[in-house]
Amino acid sequence: MSQSKPSLLNALVLPDLHIPFEHPDALAFVQAVDAFWCPGRKRIVVNLGDEIDSHSISRHMPDPDGKGAKDEFQQAIVQLQAWYRAFPKMYLCSSNHTMRPWKKAYEVGLPKMFMKSVKEVLKAPIMWEWADRWVFNGVVFEHGENVSGPTGALKAAQQNQASTVIGHLHSFGGVIHATSMMNNIWGMNAGCLIDVEQYAFSYAKNYRNKPTLGCGVIKNGNPYFVPMLLDAEGRWLRSV
Repeated sequence: MSQSKPSLLNALVLPDLHIPFEHPDALAFVQAVDAFWCPGRKRIVVNLGDEIDSHSISRHMPDPDGKGAKDEFQQAIVQLQAWYRAFPKMYLCSSNHTMRPWKKAYEVGLPKMFMKSVKEVLKAPIMWEWADRWVFNGVVFEHGENVSGPTGALKAAQQNQASTVIGHLHSFGGVIHATSMMNNIWGMNAGCLIDVEQYAFSYAKNYRNKPTLGCGVIKNGNPYFVPMLLDAEGRWLRSV
């Protein structure tokens, strides 16, 4: 956990990518948002987790026609390289999909001494750091497990007693404010950046609430959800 010096926060917030099943325009979209909203790059970059999917070792039924564990992880590492180059410094939240291999190891009784770190496995840059949650300027960034629904982000903020940014839910991207006699807090659901056509998300094809593609920005302390608008063919409309 980290606490920065008091000041107006500027942050670019990346939601669930689920690499190698991210939207093909995800990186271009995020870079466009960064250039438009964060000129001069005086901001931090926070990844809310599920940067990889780990579909092949899910406790749910993986697609028998999908990639095996080795091929999926190798492809994920290849596709992560572009993100490493674009964002060499990043704060990442621990999350259920990324941590699947370590949970599997725990379940079969392997001590930590036998496991490489997430950074080592993903061959990540030295300035990519993982923690359960991050706190900057009083704003909490976490993956978002244990809350749900359209007001999940606000529920997390109320439980944390601090403005909070989450991913995890995929649907309901946006910002909700709650004001009392004492203060104002807000919850941001930063949505996701997945490719909904990939087999890894076939479990959700009949869900009524579809994924909300986009990312988050905090500009001078004010939170914004930036939707990734798509055309009828599912391609990004190149608008931020």
